[in-house]
Amino acid sequence: MMSLDKELKEFVKTLDPQQVKKVIMFGTSGGVMSIEKQLAKVLEKNKLNIAESRLFLHGLAPSIWHITKRQREELAKFVETVRQ
Repeated sequence: MMSLDKELKEFVKTLDPQQVKKVIMFGTSGGVMSIEKQLAKVLEKNKLNIAESRLFLHGLAPSIWHITKRQREELAKFVETVRQ
C-alpha cells in the first residue's frame, strides 16, 4: 500500500538491461497515491530504460465496471501511444 512491493523490487533485479529494450510503466491504485516515482527509481538504479509513456490510474475498484469515462479515455490514449 503506497509502497513498492518487495516482489516487484526483486523482479526488477532479475531484468537484464541488455535484453530489455524499454520498460513501460502502468499501474492502478484504489487511492490517489502511486508507486510511479519509487518504481522509476528502482528501474533506473538497475540501469533499465524507461519509456516516456506511462500511465497510473487512481481510484480504481477491482471491477472493470468502475472505470470512469475519463479513465477509459486516458487508457485508450496510452495504449495508442505505446503502440507507436
